[in-house]
Order: sequence, then C-alpha cells, then structure tokens
Amino acid sequence: MAIRVSIRSGAAVALAVASLQAQVNVLTANYDSYRTNSNLSETTLNPTTVTPTAFGKIGTFPVDGQIYSQPLYVSGVQITGAGQRNVVYVATMHNSVYAIDADAPQSTEPLWTVNLGPSILSATFNFSDILPEVGILGTPVIDPTRGVIYVVSDTLANGAPVFSLHALSLADGSEQLNGPVEITASVSGTGGGSDGNGTLALDASLHLQRPGLALANGELYVSFGSHADTGNWHGWLISYDASNLQHQTGVFNTTPNGGGGSIWQGGRAPAIDDSEDIYVVTGNGDYDGVSSFSESLLHLSSGRRTGQGQNNLTIRDWFTPPDWSNLNDQDWDFGTTGVILVPGTNLLVTGSKAGLLYAVPRDAMGHSQAAWSTMQTVQANQWGMFDMALWTTRPVPSCIWASLITLLRLSPSSTERLAQPARRNSRFPIRSL
Repeated sequence: MAIRVSIRSGAAVALAVASLQAQVNVLTANYDSYRTNSNLSETTLNPTTVTPTAFGKIGTFPVDGQIYSQPLYVSGVQITGAGQRNVVYVATMHNSVYAIDADAPQSTEPLWTVNLGPSILSATFNFSDILPEVGILGTPVIDPTRGVIYVVSDTLANGAPVFSLHALSLADGSEQLNGPVEITASVSGTGGGSDGNGTLALDASLHLQRPGLALANGELYVSFGSHADTGNWHGWLISYDASNLQHQTGVFNTTPNGGGGSIWQGGRAPAIDDSEDIYVVTGNGDYDGVSSFSESLLHLSSGRRTGQGQNNLTIRDWFTPPDWSNLNDQDWDFGTTGVILVPGTNLLVTGSKAGLLYAVPRDAMGHSQAAWSTMQTVQANQWGMFDMALWTTRPVPSCIWASLITLLRLSPSSTERLAQPARRNSRFPIRSL
C-alpha cells in the first residue's frame, strides 16, 4: 500500500493510508517553493474514501526522538543493498535521520539510519522553550538530481553548541558534497553581540535553526532565529553552494546594528518565486527601515553566486506594519506563518501572532506607513496564526489554516470588501467564507 499521511507523534512516526496510487514526491517543507502546503495532485482522499473502514493508522515506526520537522517522500530511490524503494525520510531532535520503506508500514526496521552527533539537552543551557533536547529542528530539503538530503544538526562540541550542515546520500545516509561543514557567519555591524570592532558573528548558543531549508538556483538557504528570545539574538539567512558545502555564498543579517528580528516563521521555509528571489518574515526586535528590519516582510535578492564568500543577499523590497512597535510591546510577532506566494497572482499572504492575515502585493510592497493603503488584512482569530495552506482549484484562490479550520477566499480582481475587516480597503479584498 502507498503511504498517504505522516503525522508527528512523540517518538514515533504514525503512518496512514488510503489506497495504492503513484505518489507525488515531497522534497521540501510545505510541499513546494511557494510554500502552499497543498498537494493539488491528490485524487484519492475525498469524503468517500476517508472513512473509518478505508482510512486510518496502519503502522507506527519507532524513532529515537521528537519530530519537529516535516517528513519528506521520494519515490523510486535506489537503496544500497535493498534495491528500488519508495522512501519516507524523517529527522528527529536526537539528531537522527531515518529512511523508511513507504510500502512496508508494518516494518519497524529502517532502510538505513544515521546519527549526526549528540543532541543538546535543554537543561544544559536552562532553556525551556523546547524540551527535552534540540537536534534536527528545521525541515530538511531533498535534491533528487544529486541524490542527497540536506540537513542541519545542532550538537554539543567542547561544551558549546555547533550547527553543522550535512548532505546525506538518499541511498545510504553517507556524507556527500564535502560535508559536513560547521555553520559560521559574520557581517559588519555594531548591534548586540558585536565584537566592538564592527563585526557581528552568529552565536550558536543563542539561536535555533527553526525554518525549513530552501533550495533554488543551485543555492541552499539556511535560516536562524532566537532561542527563547534570550541574549543578543538576530535573524540570519545564510546560503551555500548546493554542490559543495565548503562554499558559503551569502550572509544576510536582519539587524546588524540593532537586535532581534528572528527568522522563525513557525518552522516554515523561506518562499522562493519564479525568479528565485526569496521571501522571509521577521519577528520582534528593532526596526528603522535602514539596517534593522524586525517585524518585517522581506523580499531578498536570490543570492546567485558571484564569488566564494561574497555577501550577495540583499533587500529588494519590504513591508513593515506601521504598528510594528505595538506588535513588539504585545509580543504579537508579525509573520509567524511565514509566507505563501499565491500562484497566478502578484499577491503573497502571511499571518501573525495577533491573528491577522495580511495580503501584500509582491510588486509594490511599499515599505511601511506609505504602503498601508495597498495592504489588505483580516482578523482571522484572537489567539494567533502559526500555519496555513493555500490551494487554487477553485475559480479564485482559497486559504485555510489548520489551527482554526477556517477558510478565506482571495479575490485579487474583485472589489468586494471584507465582511468584518480589521482594516479595510478594496484593492486586494479577502472575503470570509
């Protein structure tokens, strides 16, 4: 049978099925580079097949730690010593990666498994935001052409946390592409944690690699935010040559002369558009619209390689809510859902801890106060948005976020206003369903 759903469940992977059918490869967080969280090729799951007798858990695969990252799926992988298999790849907070036979849900033996080093016990540094350990937190990304899965581990070395970037063979879990490499980075800046001589370096003890990894144009993108908002944290986006992990190709810091601005996004990966530019959203911290961009939606250059080590990740456009200071004061972080690019339109959407959904024109993000008239928001709930999905099989795109099972319809060409908007305008209306 073909595995249909993988569910995070403590220290086990629960597997559910509907029926035998060719599967769509799931190679990246949130299914695609637009981060829609939807599989439009799904035809089996419907009200007729999702019933107590036809759909449900058929197996549980034991793993060695919690699973925060999204399981990924690749069909037709040549597994060393086992032939061609359809494989689910799962990473744990104990720093282990498992290759699981997708067509043998009763099995409790992996096709292969590797451990990437000792995880960091939360008690070691008195953190309580994630318990009991931190290992592989962000969702990996798979390059089927190179036959690798890219993973970031968090380990303890000589008493200090170390982030390491790995490229593991899909066939047997062996290290590839000159990996692993310790992730280090620095930028010019005088912000919190700088060395007093104009240099700010990534402090692995104060950061988490929460967002999913992203792959575009031969570049691999790794994002970082704070660990419990403690100390001198910042937001970091670091790129590597996907063919050689020894080549770091770009570094971007959200607040090099200030503080804060995590790239967190509730674990969602950066969105990538058709020009392979990058979209991320930052959390609480400093904002000045010059070098500090907390509480902001950022459109970044694609980081195409122009030379080893050259910083070629730069801001092309951005949007910052004019009430960003109040968002800081209330801990209502902007962009907790990351970004979804709406296919076939110039819109993107993001959500916040304040429960607001924002629709923003990609071609005129407009920065801050002056852009507010072109934005569209709706009060989705009163307790915050942390994930969402979008699918476009209807005449107009529809949005749903799983925490509420609440639908919104995006109508870029309509002039219909919101039914009960938090703030209203008619350029990009969103109508509650």
